[in-house]
Amino acid sequence: MNRHYTLPVDSGLLLCLLSSLFLVLPLAQAPRLPVDEAILLLFCFALCSGGMYAFCKRRSGRLGALIAGLVYVYSPVLMRNLAFARGDYSELLAMALFPLLLWRVDALRDRPLPVNFLLAVLLQAVLLHTRQTTALTLTGITLAWLLFETLIQRFNREASQLRAHSGILAALAVALGVFAGVALWSQDAPASLRAFSGNFLYLEDLLSAPPVDDAGALNGLRQLPLLGPAQWALAGLGALGALLLYISGYRTRHPQALLGTAYFTGLALLLISLMQPGAAGLWSGSPLLQGLGAPSQLLALTAACLAIAASTNGLWLSRVSARYRSTTVAIFVAAPIVTVIPLLYLPQGRAALDTAAALNESAAFATGGSGALAAAAACLIAIGIAWRTRSWPLTPRPYWTTPALSRTSAVGVLLGGAIALLSLLISYREGVAWIDSPPGQALPAQVQRLYAIGDDVQLLGYDLNADVFSPGDRLVFKAYWYARERPARDYASFLSLYASGPPRLLAGKQHPAGLPASEARGHGGYIVDRYDLRMPVDLPAGDYELSLTLYHCDGKPLDDCASGNLLNARDVADAALGGSAVISTIRVVAPQYPPAGSG
Repeated sequence: MNRHYTLPVDSGLLLCLLSSLFLVLPLAQAPRLPVDEAILLLFCFALCSGGMYAFCKRRSGRLGALIAGLVYVYSPVLMRNLAFARGDYSELLAMALFPLLLWRVDALRDRPLPVNFLLAVLLQAVLLHTRQTTALTLTGITLAWLLFETLIQRFNREASQLRAHSGILAALAVALGVFAGVALWSQDAPASLRAFSGNFLYLEDLLSAPPVDDAGALNGLRQLPLLGPAQWALAGLGALGALLLYISGYRTRHPQALLGTAYFTGLALLLISLMQPGAAGLWSGSPLLQGLGAPSQLLALTAACLAIAASTNGLWLSRVSARYRSTTVAIFVAAPIVTVIPLLYLPQGRAALDTAAALNESAAFATGGSGALAAAAACLIAIGIAWRTRSWPLTPRPYWTTPALSRTSAVGVLLGGAIALLSLLISYREGVAWIDSPPGQALPAQVQRLYAIGDDVQLLGYDLNADVFSPGDRLVFKAYWYARERPARDYASFLSLYASGPPRLLAGKQHPAGLPASEARGHGGYIVDRYDLRMPVDLPAGDYELSLTLYHCDGKPLDDCASGNLLNARDVADAALGGSAVISTIRVVAPQYPPAGSG
């Protein structure tokens, strides 16, 4: 018999929050971070893990909810991009409120009580009060999910016992919250809108593991276009497990848990496809998508969907033999933490706080104005409707009675936390979790080759993703620049692909790594200049020279920068190379098509 134990507090929630404490490490490495910002980050991290736990607990049990909370809070886009690389606390708060909103809307559908109605309205209003376009997207996702949930009740009325009134009431709560939130947001909505940037992401980047940072680089923190290997793996296993359980008939007890996973899994796949370069036509023709600012804005939304899909692992893990359950659970708990250990280290540099939403604007209700009056009226209407629900004959029962965390599962969670802690103690050190290049060196460079360009700039090495390409392939090149002295002028770098005659491919950067000369501190380290290009689809086959040039820019537009002063390049033997340093020779081969009639 599987025995359970009880605690005065939710044991799963407590373990989930405790397992999130590893995120204190990057906060401790930011001594210049104000105390109030550090507290805000800890609060947002707690809301991310706790809110995701609360939403998934009613669907996948405590174990699945704990896995979802860890998968979510340790997503690179939340713990690195929003928290530190961008410092966008408003969007981080919006992503933290999203699972809380889903939780309360779900509870309102299950138990249409006045307090549940008011909580749903309040959370929706606070979500929009972050004044992020992401908040509008999250609201649309919530309403679409609510419609989907109402429809899938048709598959199993006996288990859910939810009536149409509950779905209508939940939609009304969200609508009133939108009305209250937009009334405040409309006062300064343009402040949070972003200009569209067509920087699309590639699937190979989204699938990649977190990189090892170099303390010797001056670039500071950069946004990482990845979702995390544990997030991919656990979400995939959760979706597969939900499908197998549904096919085997387990749906009679868990209709919303299993079919709801299909919604969030499908949504994650849709968001990932919209971030790919192939979706450029959709973005250019859709003002709604352009309002998000950039395809990378969908990363955080995808992370939330993957976490919800990962929660379904709790359903099949509870059916694993007790002999193997603790070990299996430990792996699932440790994986989201161990795979992001390199991201717990913060290299020098941090983006400034995005102040699109001022903190003191929460007092708008008291200052008057049409927006505040409209929001107050919406709240009064919400209170009246909530009071009216007390007399509605709605008595649905929960579709999922959450059992206590089993002893074997609790042991597995503790074992997983111990594995994560031990991994951190072993690997959280220089040379493993991060590296530190001495001045004048770039240890991460694949090819260590020294060029002197001008009087005070050196090229220490470079990275190139391949030596052989086909037309239309992706070319990723990184140059590692080092300033022996503080540059007195601004530069622009150009990457060119030559065969004979004019370059077949030319790309320029206003400043190497986007840093002006004032930021390229002499003797302080190197800066990385990254080029991400597409080879022309009509590029003839043959050998091409990849060259790098550096110009004095001095405030000129990038298109006119080439007419400025060209810096001469010299190799390690001090031999003059002219105005360009030939970095490498690459080969372009014609694509291989199968013979006609084959297959």
